Amino acid sequence: MNNFFKRAACLAVTAVMTLSSTGALACTGYYVGKQANASGHTIIGHTVDAWNTAQAKQVVYPHSEEPGRTVTVGANEVPLPDVTYQYTSTPFIEGLWDNAVANEMGVTMTGAITAYACDPIMEADPFTEGGASEGWICAYIAAVSATAREAVENYGKVMAEYG
Repeated sequence: MNNFFKRAACLAVTAVMTLSSTGALACTGYYVGKQANASGHTIIGHTVDAWNTAQAKQVVYPHSEEPGRTVTVGANEVPLPDVTYQYTSTPFIEGLWDNAVANEMGVTMTGAITAYACDPIMEADPFTEGGASEGWICAYIAAVSATAREAVENYGKVMAEYG
């Protein structure tokens, strides 16, 4: 697909999303890959429906080689590897969640966009009290994942252990 059609498709999707907005409570995450924009950069974003957000700021967590650290995921302190990647976050809900994140390796993730799951989803994947919800796990994934595949594997490990 050439660049004209990619740009036209992105513009059409943006127009539909903008014009069909109904004011409902609905967070939305979006991702634009390197080949889908003129600058060649990866773009990640998150629109928020909550009134008490701090989305206007960004926080940079540095690359670290310090052993024994943890990150809070839900009600759990999850151990971090000795080496973690630098990542940038747009904190959510007064800074409690590292929501949209991008790390030095190019791994990006956004969470808290499906907070209200329907009954069939809840039956297939029931809520675990104190578990690792999507709003809490982004910081961990950004800190420890060098590739998208590794991010999915790390997410699965946390979900298997903490729910």
